[in-house]
Amino acid sequence: MSNSPLNAQRRLWVIAMGAAATLPLTLVTGQALAQAQIVDRAGSLRMLSQRIAKAYSQLGQGVLVGDAETILAKSVSRFNGSLVTVRDNAAAPQAVIKLIESDWSQLRDLATVAPNKEAFKKVDALAEALTQNAESLTTQLTAALGIQSARWTSLSGRQRMLSQRMAKSAFGLMWGLDSKSYAQQFDTARVQFTAALGELQRVPHNSPLIARNLEMAEIQVGLFDTALGTRNDMAKLTAPRAINVARTNERLLELFDELTNQFAAVKA
Repeated sequence: MSNSPLNAQRRLWVIAMGAAATLPLTLVTGQALAQAQIVDRAGSLRMLSQRIAKAYSQLGQGVLVGDAETILAKSVSRFNGSLVTVRDNAAAPQAVIKLIESDWSQLRDLATVAPNKEAFKKVDALAEALTQNAESLTTQLTAALGIQSARWTSLSGRQRMLSQRMAKSAFGLMWGLDSKSYAQQFDTARVQFTAALGELQRVPHNSPLIARNLEMAEIQVGLFDTALGTRNDMAKLTAPRAINVARTNERLLELFDELTNQFAAVKA
């Protein structure tokens, strides 16, 4: 079968139609669900850090400006809400929370500065620090809660962050920034994304809905790869291709947002 973007889109449509008629198998309620959702909120801080840097880079280069402005505003609002929710949870390690709050106050202010290359470097450095601390926060919460579904929720949620880091790195290359650093960052994120996708596909008791959404995600990351092209292509993305990169990346994020919610609701 051809792996062309058109055929990939058709496969996504067929899978989506099947998934729409399928319900999750076993769901959790009460405390276990609330705990998994806290892990989701903590994990979302990883993604939102990278998402803010990605949107800032898009704005600086004039790629889907209206969309990028909306993404930036919504990401800042969502980060604020998620941080408050996690901070107020008894299991949250407050030492890490304080580190996140310190970096977040700086990133939130910088994100309002008119986008330029020098400002983006500072935005990205803070985003990376936030991602690292949010990763530590999520790992500690997952261990403290001690439920298997929390680990799958965290792993699926981390895919959201990696999707944003890949796009941000591609836009960094497009902007002519440190090519070695951003190329390495992209390659590492891509390898980690593929490994985690395989692990999630092997999770016992995946519902038919989760299995189909994972298949859709596998196809969607292929469409994202096609939009990116080769490494040399990334450094000289034309406006139409940059738009395609942004849009295929958004759909990939949407899929893993759905999957993370679905894993949070699985009883295991």
